[in-house]
Amino acid sequence: MQQPIISVGTGNFYYWNLSLVQKLRYLRDIEGISGIEISCIPHGTEFSSEEISLLSSYSHNTVHLWKFDVTDKEWMMYCRNTIPNFRHFVIHPDSANLDDIDSETEEYLSFENMDPRKVAYQKPEEMEELFHRFPKAKFTFDINHAEENNIPRIQFQSLKNPEQIHFSTVNDNFYPEYPEIKTSHAWAHVNPNFDKNINPWISHKTIITIEWVFPPNNRTFITDEIAFIQNFY
Repeated sequence: MQQPIISVGTGNFYYWNLSLVQKLRYLRDIEGISGIEISCIPHGTEFSSEEISLLSSYSHNTVHLWKFDVTDKEWMMYCRNTIPNFRHFVIHPDSANLDDIDSETEEYLSFENMDPRKVAYQKPEEMEELFHRFPKAKFTFDINHAEENNIPRIQFQSLKNPEQIHFSTVNDNFYPEYPEIKTSHAWAHVNPNFDKNINPWISHKTIITIEWVFPPNNRTFITDEIAFIQNFY
């Protein structure tokens, strides 16, 4: 059976006090990772030769762009031309100046459905209108955001197949053990109620990105989550 394309976000190391190159060095030694989602770095960041070399060992690399306006275009083109095996930029549509998206940038964008704290783009119909306006853009489906909005995942199935899935789920009961982590994202593998039925959206080309905050210096939680995804894929 073909293994899933599992990606890990560098922003997951929020509490580890590591530089980008240190994060990439750490992930290099973990099996089962096919890609990196570069996140939580300033727009305009230039990558070192070592960072580029480390990224070259992965087949699917993305950037969590978050916001976008015309001033970001030059850096986007730099990332596209510099990051090995680059696939797309994940963008929050509520934080983007949509009027600044042109034909050159559209095909490299992947719009993500939003969480309840955002002002728009939580609902499937909002995302459908977005893809009607930007048909070349891709879709990043965050299953945690859908659950936070009490929207069944199946309602997103009418949209285009996701290029990427942000794989996370809500598990508030776990966080008392790590009270310093202030986020609703959590590990699917410790949630006995996690709904594994995401197969309608998964193909062998879908990037499954683990996106949550890693417990500081706890390698086991990363490897267990990777194994969890591999076992039900």
